[in-house]
Amino acid sequence: MLALTPFRRYTPYDPFKELEKLEQRFFGNRTPSDFSFDLYEENARYVIEAELPGFSKADINVEIEAPYLTVKASRESVGAETRRYIHSERFYGALERTFDVSGVDTD
Repeated sequence: MLALTPFRRYTPYDPFKELEKLEQRFFGNRTPSDFSFDLYEENARYVIEAELPGFSKADINVEIEAPYLTVKASRESVGAETRRYIHSERFYGALERTFDVSGVDTD
């Protein structure tokens, strides 16, 4: 009987795909809309510390609408109307995380 060779589909090298794989290995599967936070208990209360570098207090909004606590942060691009950027690595837009606080006294 004749030997069969399996078909291998040719896929061209994609450097952007390799960069994306490297980023996922380094940072995990986080999306740009996520931000890091710590949740801990201190003196019979819960504390959430969020890491939002580059945002001012005015950019951050915290809302409690039972049974969820939502932390939102947004930042608009400055000078985008007058400048023609070739490359920009700064994040502009909105970030949001929602926490289930059911069973917690929100006062």
